[in-house]
Amino acid sequence: MLNRLGFVMNSARRLLLNAGAASPSLEGLEVREVMAAVSWDGGAGTANWHDALNWSNDAIPVAADDVTIPSTALSEIAFTATTGSRTIRSLSSQEAINFSGGTLTVTTTATTDSPITLAGGSLSGGACRAFSRMYRSA
Repeated sequence: MLNRLGFVMNSARRLLLNAGAASPSLEGLEVREVMAAVSWDGGAGTANWHDALNWSNDAIPVAADDVTIPSTALSEIAFTATTGSRTIRSLSSQEAINFSGGTLTVTTTATTDSPITLAGGSLSGGACRAFSRMYRSA
């Protein structure tokens, strides 16, 4: 399939330059941020948020990630960022989370069906919705 700019789409759906076309050109696109859906899979066998193997992509969630934590056999997920903070796009959790160090910033919304405990750590940013229970430990 030949288009008017002199490019042809091959059977593998790759865009190729048609050598017979008169001066074809490409126009660059703006930089785009791709959101990623990341979920807790517990692959590391620990309750540690900061263990990369506990996540579906084997990487600790980052600012562009929509994070989902399903109900697990764990009593709670441990967020212990003693070296600073982490940012994610959104959080939806069916599991309890205990923040004992650092800050988790959620840039859009955070929802949970289980308790959130703030025991030396913090949860900030965005809109926190539908939290069933939030505790602050002294």
